[in-house]
Amino acid sequence: MSKTMNKTLQTIEVLNIVAFLDDAIKTKKIDELSIKARWAIKKSLKELAEIDSKFKEFKEELESNFKDSYFMNDEKSEPTKLTQKDENGQDIEVDGRKVKAEFMAEYNQALEDMNAKLREVLFDENDVAINVFDVDSEIDKLSDDSQFTFEDLEMLSIFDKEDA
Repeated sequence: MSKTMNKTLQTIEVLNIVAFLDDAIKTKKIDELSIKARWAIKKSLKELAEIDSKFKEFKEELESNFKDSYFMNDEKSEPTKLTQKDENGQDIEVDGRKVKAEFMAEYNQALEDMNAKLREVLFDENDVAINVFDVDSEIDKLSDDSQFTFEDLEMLSIFDKEDA
């Protein structure tokens, strides 16, 4: 049974760890670790992924409300043509909306406020229970042609039992 350690992580740290672990699982580089280490990571990932998911839901709701306020009505925005690239890299015109000039100052302030809320939440602290293992021992077992980079190994250090 793996040892559990309580840690305080900022939301941005959790997002980075979850992204790293998702990539390590998808690329199968996680398979280079022992079953004990993978089990500890899997058990920890559940709680970390929940924090990641809650942040993404919060962000989506904030962005959706912002979009609804400025782009989903004729009061604050108006139809326009936008230039975009198609799948061949050619410029094409598509229908879009732009904020009316009289609402630009309000729009810019609302955008700044939304981004400030997101930054604030990114630095919120979260108490999480992490299942830990001997990271140094795992690193010692990796081959010289391991898929893990030095940055990856640093990310794994969150699971190090020596920090307990």
